[in-house]
Amino acid sequence: MATTRPIILITGANSGIGLEAVKAFLGSASPYHIIFGSRSVGKGEKAIEEVKAEFPNSASTVELLQVDLTSDESIEAAFQAVSSKHGHIDALVNNAGTAVQNPSSQSMPRLTALVTQVRSSTNGLAIPAATPARSGRH
Repeated sequence: MATTRPIILITGANSGIGLEAVKAFLGSASPYHIIFGSRSVGKGEKAIEEVKAEFPNSASTVELLQVDLTSDESIEAAFQAVSSKHGHIDALVNNAGTAVQNPSSQSMPRLTALVTQVRSSTNGLAIPAATPARSGRH
C-alpha cells in the first residue's frame, strides 16, 4: 500500500495507552496510516472496529498487524510484513509490554535489533522501550 501519509506503528494497540494513541491519531486533523500492532488478531479486529465507529470521519487509515513481542518468529514476521508492504515507518509507538524474566534470552537481542532497524529508517523517532532496564531492575 503506497501512501503519502505518515506511517505510524503502534504495538499493544488494542488496549490501554496503545489504544489511546490510536484514538489520538484518528482524532487528529492530519491524516495518518496507523499500523495497529496486536498480539491477538481477534482482539485487534474488535478494537479496530470500535475505534472506526468512534471516529467515522477520520482521514486516517488503520491496518492490523499481528505481533507478539515474546516470540522471535512473530517479531521477524511482523518486520518482514511491514518492510515488504511499506518499506519504512515514520514513527514507532512501542507500547506492548511483557515481563522479561531472563534478559539474556534470545528475544532481547532480537527486539533490540528490530528497534535499531526501525530507528534507522525513521530518523530517530523509534522508542527502544523493549530493551532491558539499565538500572538492573526488571
